[in-house]
Amino acid sequence: MHKVVPSRGKSHASRLLIAKVVIVVLHGVGIVGLSLPEYQDWFLQLTPVQLLSSLFILLFFHRGWNDAFPIFAAAAFWIGFGSEIIGIHTGYLFGDYVYGPTLGPKLWEVPIIIGVN
Repeated sequence: MHKVVPSRGKSHASRLLIAKVVIVVLHGVGIVGLSLPEYQDWFLQLTPVQLLSSLFILLFFHRGWNDAFPIFAAAAFWIGFGSEIIGIHTGYLFGDYVYGPTLGPKLWEVPIIIGVN
């Protein structure tokens, strides 16, 4: 069964609002930065930082921590990562494409961070 976690009160709501604003601002700044040719390379290099920041914020506010959650998280990671491996090597699913160096270290030609996307 799922546990229902009671509300944590006003301070939790304030932190949640701040986190939402941070995510919107990060995405907004990224959109603007990527649209400006003189800053595009720099903003591309920040993509992994943005992905990890969003993941940490999501995990910080996750309420359903139980023994099954790590299994679900690992399955989600490997299903997403596996889909990309199939896509890269076969062209099925998403068409023909490759990943450049922007997203960091790769395993089987797929950036490892893709699993958290």
